[in-house]
Amino acid sequence: MNYSKALDKLVQGLELIDVWKTTNTRAIYTHYTPHGAARIDRLYVSPSLRNRKMCVETVMAAFKDHLAVCLRISLEAPLLRRGRGQWKMNINLLEEANFRDQLQQEWSRWKQQRKKYLNSVTWWESYVRRKIRYMFMTKGKERAREATTMENFYYSCIYDILQEPTQPREKSAILHQLKAKIIRLHNKRIQTITVDAGDPTLYQGETPSLLHLIQGRKRREARMDIEIRDENGQLQTTTRGILNTFVGYMKRKYGPIQVDDECVDQMVKVGHLRVAERWGDILDMPIMAEELQTVVHRVMGNKAPGRDGICVEFFKKNWSTIMDMLLVYNQMYSTGNIREQQKHAIVVCIPKTTAPKTPADYRPITLLNTDYKFLARIVASRLRPILAELLHPSQQGGMQGGGTFDAVATVRDAIAYAEKTQTPMLVLSLDFTEAFDRISHIYLFKLLSGYGLSTKFIGFIKNMYDQAYSSIHINGQTMGPIPIQCGFRQGCPLSMMLFALSLNPLLWLLDQTLTGNRIGTAKRKAVVAYTDDKTLFLTDSKDIPALADTLRRYQDAT
Repeated sequence: MNYSKALDKLVQGLELIDVWKTTNTRAIYTHYTPHGAARIDRLYVSPSLRNRKMCVETVMAAFKDHLAVCLRISLEAPLLRRGRGQWKMNINLLEEANFRDQLQQEWSRWKQQRKKYLNSVTWWESYVRRKIRYMFMTKGKERAREATTMENFYYSCIYDILQEPTQPREKSAILHQLKAKIIRLHNKRIQTITVDAGDPTLYQGETPSLLHLIQGRKRREARMDIEIRDENGQLQTTTRGILNTFVGYMKRKYGPIQVDDECVDQMVKVGHLRVAERWGDILDMPIMAEELQTVVHRVMGNKAPGRDGICVEFFKKNWSTIMDMLLVYNQMYSTGNIREQQKHAIVVCIPKTTAPKTPADYRPITLLNTDYKFLARIVASRLRPILAELLHPSQQGGMQGGGTFDAVATVRDAIAYAEKTQTPMLVLSLDFTEAFDRISHIYLFKLLSGYGLSTKFIGFIKNMYDQAYSSIHINGQTMGPIPIQCGFRQGCPLSMMLFALSLNPLLWLLDQTLTGNRIGTAKRKAVVAYTDDKTLFLTDSKDIPALADTLRRYQDAT
């Protein structure tokens, strides 16, 4: 052997084996400089890895000075591979003036087809949405095909040069020129790729580089769910098994809830609050052009789209062209004509803990279509001022101007005052499991009717939740659909307000039932809430059984 004694001792001691057999490929040098060439002669692996060897080959690496020597091995254990994921619109195409002009021309043609459909909502859902997707996918594939063809041509030139009997100095110069062209192609491609919005290494205004793409891929792989335990305690490690486990869990989670009608009626009557008649006219009025435009331009970009893949940027960049979408939104709002495909969402599961073991350790986040979220934001903006008249004064979440600071300050002051006055007080924090996900729709709609909201508005909310479905997206794979028969979708702009309204009777009932504590000359405080986080002040032993009875009635109602 033509190597040092130290290397020989290492090879013999670890029982390493050279898997790079003498082949024609070994005649190719792996490194070229203006002054000569060099190559890797041996590739050592352990005996166990040797049995898994498939082949060893030399391939070109445009981003390095050396050629890459690749050892391909087979693995018996099935690998959990990440799927391709959902299609997402390439918003970089919208930065090109020619593409926007083409889109404007196509939109004019699409509008001419509106008369062939029953209404504008059907035209948008069944025709235009598909045309938009096809246009973006076609242009993206065309760009990718051109870049791939050119890149393959450069690589073929490199391999031809490597086989030619020329001097290393000449080879080195030509190889560097071809590598530079490949790198320019990759840099151009990288500029059209969107990286994670929360990438900590990407500064504001910085152009994404190969480093950001590699790190983003590593983060996605680290977030993969490689194993999960099903309802029977069995460990699932395959893609199909993991998906089936999550789908089964979500079907049970979002199944219909049986409620106690008597308890529902009790909750509806708590507080005796009803909205003023003037709010009914505001809620039922048609959507104004300024109202829709404000919502479109106020929403931040770089958000994950829904199932259709159409991003916020599409509406923002082309609003002057597609502003006649106002007719579509008014038909959706006035007639409640929201099609099932518009309500069909994607659910992604975010771990609640650092080491999740079961589907219950994940928080489901719903990705809704952008057009659906715009409509929900309009409804939320109309509903927000009404909440000030309906919600209990202790509720800080969902109200304009409310925040966690006010809730924390109230708790802090109550504790300080109790200590100063030597008042016995128990501070109890309540946290409902799956608070957003396990609210009966029967209870919700009866409650909205009890508040005096118009039949038309309640019918619209029912249409948003009727025949609503979600598909589970895990490890780049999608499975479903799952009917959503209870709860509020975490990701819908309207969910926070609807949840605050559904919790409102409980806060009023607690305030009426518990003794509470008076802070100085201020009003008596028995409860403080920020959305689903509730803090209670118990100052009498009778409060405990009263609290238990109140929570039981709310549970039976919802």
